[in-house]
Amino acid sequence: MFTMSRLKVGLFIALLLTALMAVLSACSSDDGILQEELIEDEGRSHVVAGSPLAFNNYPPTSGTHYESSMPWGVYEETQLEGYWVHNLEHGGVVLLYNCPEGCPELKQDLEDFYSNAALNGCSENRVIVMPYSEGMKTPITLLAWRRRLDLEQYDRKKIEKFYVRYEENGPENIPCNAGVQNMPPTAAP
Repeated sequence: MFTMSRLKVGLFIALLLTALMAVLSACSSDDGILQEELIEDEGRSHVVAGSPLAFNNYPPTSGTHYESSMPWGVYEETQLEGYWVHNLEHGGVVLLYNCPEGCPELKQDLEDFYSNAALNGCSENRVIVMPYSEGMKTPITLLAWRRRLDLEQYDRKKIEKFYVRYEENGPENIPCNAGVQNMPPTAAP
């Protein structure tokens, strides 16, 4: 009888350890979300377009920005932060890439993501894709309001998880098709 109780306790402990290891393995998986950074809140005041801006973090994920957002889409040139920070405030996601020697395959992958991203009930994707370099630690950086995820290489699964998690989750969400007035962006100097 004593042996049977020890066997039951041993079996229980083994099952408990197996379950614990499974949970720890799932929590430490390389899914991209657990590696994202929560960036300090730099505020969300609006200023006139073209006003000089400075951010504590680059690329910025919050802070004083222009009173107008920019149209969602893919851009060939870096755009002024003041516009796209406003897009982040509206629950958008910005995909930045930094390839000094060029990266046509990566650029195409990001454009394809933009074209095929889940619409979440909106008639357009709330995504901006463009080149950028200031403060970039990796070739790809994903931004949402106060969130940053750096990627060493294109990973559609990680990008999609980030997008689904943060699209339409800014502090000033604008409903789909609300007729928000976007100003045309101005290329950064």
